[in-house]
Amino acid sequence: MGPKDIVEFVDGALKLLSERDLWKPFLVVALTLSFGAFWIGWWLRRRSGAKLTCPARHLTPKEDALLANLDALNDALDKPEEELWQFRKTIVPRELLDRIHASKMKVLTLTNLKGGVGKTTLAANLAAYFHERDKRVLLIDFDFQGSLSTTVSRAARRTEATSESDKILTGRLSADNVASATFTLGGPLRHLSLIPAGYELNRQENRMLMRWLLGLDADDPRFALARLLAQERITKTFNLVIIDTPPRLTLATINALCASTHFVVPTILDDASIENVPALLRQVRHWFRDELNRSIELAGVVGTMTPRIDLGQTEERARDTVTRRAAEAWGPSTYIFNTSVPDNARFREDAGRTIAYLDTRATNSATRDVIDALGAETAERIGL
Repeated sequence: MGPKDIVEFVDGALKLLSERDLWKPFLVVALTLSFGAFWIGWWLRRRSGAKLTCPARHLTPKEDALLANLDALNDALDKPEEELWQFRKTIVPRELLDRIHASKMKVLTLTNLKGGVGKTTLAANLAAYFHERDKRVLLIDFDFQGSLSTTVSRAARRTEATSESDKILTGRLSADNVASATFTLGGPLRHLSLIPAGYELNRQENRMLMRWLLGLDADDPRFALARLLAQERITKTFNLVIIDTPPRLTLATINALCASTHFVVPTILDDASIENVPALLRQVRHWFRDELNRSIELAGVVGTMTPRIDLGQTEERARDTVTRRAAEAWGPSTYIFNTSVPDNARFREDAGRTIAYLDTRATNSATRDVIDALGAETAERIGL
């Protein structure tokens, strides 16, 4: 089997492989079986210092690049998934990011590498807050579990939509389509648009990671969202983009951070949860702010799921700790929101069903007051 056959085999296997979350072992097996004696001979010659000799025909640039990257790829497969997205050094499309940051539109990502901290609840309620203030809001669900999509669709009394955010990553979602009425929810959320997620997002992320490792795509997949949001049709239509992300640095999360003007880190105020905050901030600082998205700003760290609105001694102690450690990780511009989001019955009951903030009855005034305070702080922090 020659290099051209290998390229075609691996490319053809990607679709099958993306159906399951077993891409690492499959890729190793596929590469090993595909190369067979050719790969073993090449590896032994390489280790002995001999030059690689090939059959009579010349390699194409694509084949030559694939062979040249095999050793590095083999080493990369032992690393955590987020590090795999640093496997290739590419030119950052500064002009796209400059266009986003120069526009009046703000892009806000909610992220934490720990799950169960209330990211989706915050995303939905902040969207409702800004919607009530006549802001044109685009919600992007970048978590393939689709909790935000379910919550917002039900709140708008609409049938749950199929996955669309995966089309952002593949470049199949046009700015004209996003800015049209296609994704507008209507009803009580008439100024809000949603790009929903589903399991197709996970399959595409797996597939595109493998293509990235093998160098099969010309465009950097980490900036697919930036390519969409930088278009004038988007920046002129929306005031705010809010992105919900999974508790992992997946391709979707990386796209969100590459395209964002600001990000928020929700965290439970306990010792176990706040451990993740400085680690995440260091990662965003060194990888994104220092390299991929130099203009990204931390809107703040917000305490969530507290026993009550007024913090107790345990939460205050955790807040003081995260304030100090977050500043060490991010720098002097670190901000901790004054507003904390309590773990009240209303937020719990409405999770996955509707958006608590939409209930304007007097019996829900305490919940709305919390979101009003958090929304006002957020608006000030991001300049909206």
